[in-house]
Amino acid sequence: MRALPRLHFGLTDMSGATRRSYGGAGVSFSGPSVFVEARRAEDLVINTQDLDDQSSLAIKNAVRAATALGLRAKGHIAVLEQIPAHVGLGSTTTTTLAVVKSLAELNGWLLPPSRLIDISGRARTSAVGAHTFFEGGLVADVGQRTRGPGAEFLPSLKPAGRPPSLKLGRWAMPTDWHLWLCFSTERPSVPPEHEARFFAAATPTSVTETFRQVAALYHGIVPAVLESDIGGFASALREFQQLGFKEREILAQPESVQSTLTGLWNEGAAAGLSSLGPTVFVVTAQTETSRLPAAIRNLQPEGPFTFSNKGYVM
Repeated sequence: MRALPRLHFGLTDMSGATRRSYGGAGVSFSGPSVFVEARRAEDLVINTQDLDDQSSLAIKNAVRAATALGLRAKGHIAVLEQIPAHVGLGSTTTTTLAVVKSLAELNGWLLPPSRLIDISGRARTSAVGAHTFFEGGLVADVGQRTRGPGAEFLPSLKPAGRPPSLKLGRWAMPTDWHLWLCFSTERPSVPPEHEARFFAAATPTSVTETFRQVAALYHGIVPAVLESDIGGFASALREFQQLGFKEREILAQPESVQSTLTGLWNEGAAAGLSSLGPTVFVVTAQTETSRLPAAIRNLQPEGPFTFSNKGYVM
């Protein structure tokens, strides 16, 4: 099985301003992927020795959840390739779901994607990566029901019994848009073990900015994708990323990442930070490095990648 990475544009309501908390949007693309090899056996062996600790723990928890439901979980599974971890490309979710889906195929689980996502333990903050795993494209979700005043905001590593976030919609990405990635050589500014602390310090965000982000997403980013309007997409994405929780994620990045983003936005580029970073992405119609925005032209960006409107491949 091969499964693709995702970009996450940002979380939408981290203020308690609406009836839903969390939520957000992101896209699947044909970049560095997860490759899982699976074969039937009468015991269970999952080779996770080369995985990061977060992915290994998520897989163990998913297997435990499956067996608790009485599902047969046998087979030999090896993760032969993995998306780079902790750079904002959804490595943990993609790897965990690839293993869960492999177990489902090996053991005859007749379960829809929603049940497999639940078993995976992922998508408790944003469902983007879970649904791009199955469908590709642009996915928007509306998170969780707001728990009321004083409720704390927690990352997906601290789900506190939450169900998977609610997917709102999925739309195909334009096939003539291309993606370039700028990887930082610096360590993530917010490592996984510090995410809960960061969420607590950065929330709640501004109620006014939440409403502006919702407008930028649903009256900006989504219609721009539907109309293949890359200029409108750039403007809406830029506004979305300069508000609310996303702004705070960006302010937590190294100065080199912040200055790269500022330079790209000053040039009018469709650019952003994926998830908690530190990966910067640029969406463009260009396929030649020489025609990229000046802010990343000399930073050895990787690409061009294409957006994927399909999910995993067996």
